[in-house]
Amino acid sequence: MSFDIYLQCWRHQLPSRFNWVEFQKVFGAYLEFDGPETGTIKFPDGSGAEILIYDNKESSGVSVSSAGGKHFWDAFVTFARRTGSTIFWADNGLALVVTEAETISHIPFEVMATLGPPRIVSNGGELADVIVKSRSSQTRRK
Repeated sequence: MSFDIYLQCWRHQLPSRFNWVEFQKVFGAYLEFDGPETGTIKFPDGSGAEILIYDNKESSGVSVSSAGGKHFWDAFVTFARRTGSTIFWADNGLALVVTEAETISHIPFEVMATLGPPRIVSNGGELADVIVKSRSSQTRRK
């Protein structure tokens, strides 16, 4: 998919940092950096994404583009679950996704007002389905 998808951690309605050890556990063996904040994730099955990492004192997150494939989406959902993060996008369809209902209470109201109510997914296949449906419903509205 050739649009940006973001993963952001929130705590008490504020941007927060997630544990980078979890990032290394999920993606480390498959990530090759081409700059200090950019790289490519490529799994043996050919799935993967271009990635941009941001990390500062207040928050951390990632954005991915050109993302796709079963292994990548499953890993992305696993990482979101382990860090209590949200997944969202706003290109040709707005969507907000979480992996656990408990995460919803940490999302700022303004984010939900903009992106819509969060959908709960449990695996990469469900995330891919939500992405496809949100983009196709936006196309039909144009």
